[in-house]
Amino acid sequence: MANYPRELILSAPGNIVLSIVNREYQAVTYRIEIRDSVAMVKEVGPVTLQDKQQWQQKVNFTPGERGGRGGNQNVEFLLFKAGEDGSYQSLHLWLNVSKEN
Repeated sequence: MANYPRELILSAPGNIVLSIVNREYQAVTYRIEIRDSVAMVKEVGPVTLQDKQQWQQKVNFTPGERGGRGGNQNVEFLLFKAGEDGSYQSLHLWLNVSKEN
């Protein structure tokens, strides 16, 4: 995970490259929710991909005050498929969030 941020300043944006590859043998519409430990901080999409098509984009997100600061703050990336309840896949990123000097 060398290319992912490990430390952020509270209320300052962090950047990450997100990628989705459709291997469903049909066109699928996806969306991504980025959540800190308390609430959703950003939504990405909808993104419609044909079978075997890939989407990749640099996305910024800002952990909010509600998520707190300090080591091991969890930022979760949830992938949803249109028309389905619940997330399809998830990724957890642990960050050290500090107050600006």
